[in-house]
Amino acid sequence: SHEGFQVWNGPPYPTGFDPLDAIRYAEWYRNVLAPHQAKETLEVLRRDSDRLNLVKKLVREEFAKAFGDCGCCAD
Repeated sequence: SHEGFQVWNGPPYPTGFDPLDAIRYAEWYRNVLAPHQAKETLEVLRRDSDRLNLVKKLVREEFAKAFGDCGCCAD
């Protein structure tokens, strides 16, 4: 469901101090993961048939570049 380059800020590095880690993780979840999931999940992609078809086309093109066109990739 991804396309293009996107910087990914993974979860915060644990400090070993549980209250601080819980706060940092909650902030990361709210500011990074939740917005990402709202627009970059398979369920979201399936609701946008134009984007889904574009992603399929791009994946097939890259597969053909890497392995050759087998002619078997069709909907």
